[in-house]
Parts: sequence; structure tokens; C-alpha cells
Amino acid sequence: MLLQTLQKKLANSDFFGNVAKLMAGTVIAQSITVLASPLLTRIYSPADFGAFALFNAVVSVVSVIATGRYDMAVVVAKDKKQAVNIAVLTFILILCTSSLFLLLSLLFKDNLTQVMGDAHPVLFILLSVITIVFASSYQLLSYWANREKDFAILAKTKVAQNLINVILALLVGYFLNNSYGLMIGLMGGTASAFFLIILKNAHDFKLLAKEVTRSRVLLVFKRYKNFPKYSMPSSFLDTFSSQIPIFFITSLFGQALAGHFGFSYRILSIPIALVGSSIAQVFFQRFSDEYRSKGELKNLIYRTWVTLAIFGVIPCIVLLLAGPFLFKFIFGAEWVTAGEIVKYLAIMQFFVLISSPTSTALVVFGAQNTAFLFSLSSAIYRPAALFLGYYLNDFYTGLLIYVLLEVTQIICYNIIIIRHCNKIQKEKML
Repeated sequence: MLLQTLQKKLANSDFFGNVAKLMAGTVIAQSITVLASPLLTRIYSPADFGAFALFNAVVSVVSVIATGRYDMAVVVAKDKKQAVNIAVLTFILILCTSSLFLLLSLLFKDNLTQVMGDAHPVLFILLSVITIVFASSYQLLSYWANREKDFAILAKTKVAQNLINVILALLVGYFLNNSYGLMIGLMGGTASAFFLIILKNAHDFKLLAKEVTRSRVLLVFKRYKNFPKYSMPSSFLDTFSSQIPIFFITSLFGQALAGHFGFSYRILSIPIALVGSSIAQVFFQRFSDEYRSKGELKNLIYRTWVTLAIFGVIPCIVLLLAGPFLFKFIFGAEWVTAGEIVKYLAIMQFFVLISSPTSTALVVFGAQNTAFLFSLSSAIYRPAALFLGYYLNDFYTGLLIYVLLEVTQIICYNIIIIRHCNKIQKEKML
């Protein structure tokens, strides 16, 4: 009887229904990545993965700046007329930022060669710029789909993105013996996701085009100025600081170790992409609705945390006990070092898995300045921890300090979210 009641509640729950749609697509998409990984590690060396990690780091950091975080405002806009003007504004910013990045990169391409150890800086730059445009634009459109609760198209784009990514990386790496195959795969996968979601919404965008005017674009530019003012610097610092290990490990310990770190981080990110990101997109939309209606905010957060903790605890324990063995067996003897790194990162990623979907709560609360302070602190302690490891001539000591500081910050961040929920609950009772 109890089981039947629970099943009925889940079936009638929009939240769990939307999560299920996203998870279905994400499961397929990440399964493609998992199945292809043992092949990719036998085609590409740790140094190749190190170069790809640098490429991905550059794309991730610039993509955050490109949107000015106006893309997030699409979800909270009061109506479609306002939302479409925000979307146009964001796309203009993407094109301007990408063009500026291209110009600066070409001007300083010799410096890029020295920093990245890349023999073909122009190719690296061009692939980066194209990927930045597609990645930023897809992120914008994914928020539009989130607003429209079209989680089915988000699931489809996840599958298309990973499938094209893997196919291109395997083909280029195997037949052309080109280390840029991983980068080309990411570019092609992101482009396919972008075009798929564009085709799905083409009719609506055509109808809404008449609602776009210069005055309305300027109006939303001013009305949602807190997003570039607080969310963009915060997101930039958060993304940049998360990519700092790649930059620092490359320059201090070498590209091969950066490849091991990048690959281990990539594998550990699969559960987060598999479950965490799916829940995050639905959580943001649901939490925004609950906030507007002064609903049960804290209960939604607690349920999300418990669900993710149950999902993540067993994989975390397995990786702690058998990380090096599993990596050697699955990915080849060349990747034992990545397995050692996984033992350290598993604990941190467990906390990230639990808390990352609910981290957007501060955005809903309008507390972007608080999130900015946390991002600022992480941009300081992350490189400091790794540099300490370099100073002590012990990479793993630096990595351990990095993980401990990361877990501490996550706990503090979540405490502040709960305090905001308690404050709103008290205001509701008055």
C-alpha cells in the first residue's frame, strides 16, 4: 500500500517527471562517453588529454564571460516577450565577446605557444572561438527550454552532443592520428546540440521576432543588470578557479600529469552530469516557482540532497578503495596515475554531486554577491594549495589540501542557503 502511494505521488510529480526525462537522455549520453573512454585512452596519450584539458578550460572560462550570465535571466523573466529580448541581448554579447577573444588571442599567439606548449596556436585559437560560440549559445537556448519546461529536447541534445563528440574524436584520432581530435569532437558535439535545439524552437522564435526591439533589449539590459554585475563575476571566478588546477598542473608539473588529472576529473564528473545536472535544471525552475509562491523551499533542498547522497555514496567508496586498479584495468596501464588522483577527488566530487544542483538557490534569492565572495575565496585557495604542493615537491599533498578546503567551502555555502530559507519561512509566518 505504501509503495503504491509513493509510486502514485512520483507519477503525479512534475519535479520527478522532468528529472526522469533529463536523466533518460543523460544516461544514454554518458553511457556513450563511458563506453568510448577505454578506446579513447588507447588512442590518445595523457599528454593529448592534457592539451584537451587546456582547450576545455579556455572554452569553459570564456563561455561564462560571453553570456554575461544574462542567459540565466531567461528563466526568471516575467513573460516570453521579455525573455526573447534577453535572449537576443545575450546572443549579441556572445558574438562580441568571441570576436574580442579571437582578436586578443591572435595578437598574443606567441605567448599562448609558450604557456600551452602548442605547436599550432592558430588552429587551437580558431577551434576555441568556434566552440565558445556554440557552447555559449547552446547554454542560452537550454535556459529557454528550461523556462518552457521542454526537458525532452534537453535530453535529446545531451545524447546528440556526446554521440557526435565521441564519433569525431575516435575518427580523427584513429584515422588521422591527430591529437586535436578530442578538441574537434567537443566542437562538433556542441554544434550539433545547438542546431538541434534551434530547429525545435525555430517556429516560436520566428513568431517572437516581432517582439524584439532596441528599446526592449536596452530595458532588459538595465533591469537584469545584477546578473552581469554579480552572477557573471561569480560564475567566472567559479569556473576559472575550477580550471586553475589544469593551468597550474600544466605549468608546474607538466602536461602529462595535467592529462591524468583532467581525465580523472572527467570520469568523476560523469555521475554529476548523469544525475546532478539533470536535477539542477529542474531544481532551478521548480525552486524559482516555489520562491515566487513562498512554498516549501527547505524541504525541496533537503529532498534533493538526500536523493543525491544515496546515489553517490557507493561509487565514492569503491573509488576510494580501488581507484588505481580500476583505472589500470579499464583504461590501460598508462592511466594508473589517474587512478591515484581519483582517490583524492572522489570525496570532493561526492560533496559536489550533492550540493551543485541546489547552488542556484542563491541566484533565486538574489544573493549573487554572496556567491561571488565564495567564488573569490576559491580562486585564492585552489592555486595556493597546488603551489604549496609544488613548493613541497609533493603533488599529492597539494591535492589533499585542495580537496579539504573545497569540502569545507561547500558545507559553508549550503549553511548559508538554509539560513536564507529559514528567513523566508519566518517572513511567511508573519
